[in-house]
Amino acid sequence: MVLEAGRIEIHPVQLIEFESRGRLLIIGSAEAVSAVAAHCQPLTISACVTDSSTVTSDDVTLLAGELDSLTGWLGEFDAVIAGQTLRFDLVLDLTDSPILKQKVSPLGYFAPGENQQALAEAIQQLPDLIGIFDKPRYFQYKPNICAHSRRGIQGCNQCLEACPAEAISHAGDEVRVDPNLCQGCGSCVAVCPSGAMNYALPSLDVSLERLRSMMQQYDELETQPPHILIHDESNAQTLLEMRGHELTDNVITFSIEEIGALSMPFWLAAMAYGAAGVTVWDALTHSDHDWQELQQQITLTNELLNGMGYSTAI
Repeated sequence: MVLEAGRIEIHPVQLIEFESRGRLLIIGSAEAVSAVAAHCQPLTISACVTDSSTVTSDDVTLLAGELDSLTGWLGEFDAVIAGQTLRFDLVLDLTDSPILKQKVSPLGYFAPGENQQALAEAIQQLPDLIGIFDKPRYFQYKPNICAHSRRGIQGCNQCLEACPAEAISHAGDEVRVDPNLCQGCGSCVAVCPSGAMNYALPSLDVSLERLRSMMQQYDELETQPPHILIHDESNAQTLLEMRGHELTDNVITFSIEEIGALSMPFWLAAMAYGAAGVTVWDALTHSDHDWQELQQQITLTNELLNGMGYSTAI
C-alpha cells in the first residue's frame, strides 16, 4: 500500500487578510448573554437582547432596538440595529435559529444553537480571535470562458446554486466570488461546466503531477492496477493513521484539504494514467456540507464511463 508518496509543499498563490480588534456582538436572550459574557474576556462585548429581561453582566454594552440585518465576516460584520449600522469583528449568535442561513458560516460567526459542545468550543475560541489572520485565496476564476451569461442572455448558474457559503453572486455576464466568504469547499469547481472556476490550493496540475509521482512509485512495487482513494486531511487522515493497515495493497491514498477540490477532470485523468478505479471518501469532516454537487458529478462521470464501454469506476 502506498500511503503517502509524491508529497510536495504547496504554497498559497494569494492570502486573504482579516483583522479583528476583538469587538464581539452577542445576540440572544438576556439570560444567555449573561451566562457567556464572563467567559469572553478580553473581548469588547456588545449585546442585542431578544427579550425584555435584564443582562446581569457589567462587561456588556446593551444595544437598544431589534437587529434588522447582519452581513460580513471576521473583522467586518455589519449589524443594522434600529436603523443604525454598527461594525463588529465577531458574532456569537445564541438564538434558536441562526440569523445567517449559509450552510458554511462566515469566519468569525458562531451559531451553536442548542449544541452545548459547540457553544463551549465557541467560547473557548473567541478570546483568541484578536489580531491579524489570513487564509488562502482558494479559487481561480477565468471570466472569458464563463458560461454564466452573454449579451444579457442568462446561462449557467451552477456555481451560484452550489456554493454553501453563498460567496458567489451575479455580476453581469460574469460571476463574482467574494474571497472573504469563500472557504474552499470546491463545490463550484465540481459543477463548473466550462472550467472557468478552478481550485487554486492546490491547482489541478499540481494534483495531477503528485498523482503521477505516486503511481510511478506504486508501479515499482505492485503489478495490479491501483485504486485511488481520495480523502480529506482531517477526519479521514486520522482514521487512516489508525486503520490504514486494513486497506488492500492496491490502494493509493490521496490526501487533499477538501475532497471537493478534485472532480471529473482529476478522476478521468487517474483512469487514463492506469487506475482501476477511484473512490472519494466523505469522512464527515464537514457536518454542515452534504456534498450533493460532488455526488452528482460522480454519477455523471460514471454515466460517461459506461457510455464509453467502461464499467462504473468512481
